[in-house]
Amino acid sequence: MNSVVDLRVLAGLVLGLTLANWLGCALLPGGQRQNAELTGAVGELTGAVGELAGSDKMAVLGFRNAKGERDTAAEIIEENLISDLVGAGIPLQLALGDGKKWSTGNAIPERHWQDLESTRVLGGRLHREGAWIYLRLFVVDTQSGAVLLKKTQRMDAADLDRQVALREERRGGGGDQGPVQADMTLLVLRDEGGFPQRVEVAEGGALKTGDRLQLRVTLGTDSQLYAFLYDEDGQVQNLLANQLVYSGRIQYGPGSGEEDWLTLSETDQVYTLYLLAARRLDEDTGELFEKLGALIDEAKVERFTGLNVQDAEVAAYVQRSIGSEEELSIVRGEDLFARGDEESIIFEDGTLVKSAPLQMEGEPALLWAFSFKVE
Repeated sequence: MNSVVDLRVLAGLVLGLTLANWLGCALLPGGQRQNAELTGAVGELTGAVGELAGSDKMAVLGFRNAKGERDTAAEIIEENLISDLVGAGIPLQLALGDGKKWSTGNAIPERHWQDLESTRVLGGRLHREGAWIYLRLFVVDTQSGAVLLKKTQRMDAADLDRQVALREERRGGGGDQGPVQADMTLLVLRDEGGFPQRVEVAEGGALKTGDRLQLRVTLGTDSQLYAFLYDEDGQVQNLLANQLVYSGRIQYGPGSGEEDWLTLSETDQVYTLYLLAARRLDEDTGELFEKLGALIDEAKVERFTGLNVQDAEVAAYVQRSIGSEEELSIVRGEDLFARGDEESIIFEDGTLVKSAPLQMEGEPALLWAFSFKVE
């Protein structure tokens, strides 16, 4: 039976968010967006998959090299592709399994997907020919075995090799290079009939004016933590101050206690919540918000359109802060994160809320975003 793996934070991710940790430890990291060459190649694959997207989840088995092995290069391609697919709103079932070797010859060996519930499965292989790496992606119908999509995209092998070297160097560096961990709970309450009720909202979903929002974060590693809400007009609402936070201490945003809430009062607005954690974050965010404001002025970001460009500026700010040579990327939404144990939260007015925190991890930083509209 092929196991389905739930991932905690990456990106970076989207993400922030490395994929080797996703599979070995059931974690989704903050992720890395390597460079324009890789971004373009993966973007072409995402576009092709998007044409097949439907309401049913597509199972993702990941990538292997020509020998059927899941090496560092395959991990990097997986990380970026999954982040792109999530950002494109394509529903996924992560069936990355235990990373075992695939047989050579077949694109996706049948034994790796025949027991999945999804009707379609996605996987791929990397082939090196001279100065090029060929990314060969396949989508297969699990009922008939028919190949629904076969897409090949090439990229400069030297670019991918540099990213592989950087990742492997960081893994061996130890010390300050370890992953950033956090448990996060996002609560939204809505008064209905005079009683507060918990409201669930998905990435790109809708809330109502008067809804109350609260963020709870507990770091697993001492890190600089920053969370803010950014709206489509360029207004910023800090939820968690940009400061060093010690592990194991719950942080509430906004305010400093579990009774503090942010009430959503503006109608017809799109908001993005950014959660950033790293060993270091520049406390001077003036340049960041200047660049974000310019994107709005130049109409590069409007409503939900262009959020990937906005994400890239936020990721670049984190990259500058930590002095990373690798480009980082934002991980979006909740679907790719594992959840911790459910806990009961009782507020002073007697309201009882049950919630299970999202368990995140990112290396070298945690970068997460969540966008919604208010009606």
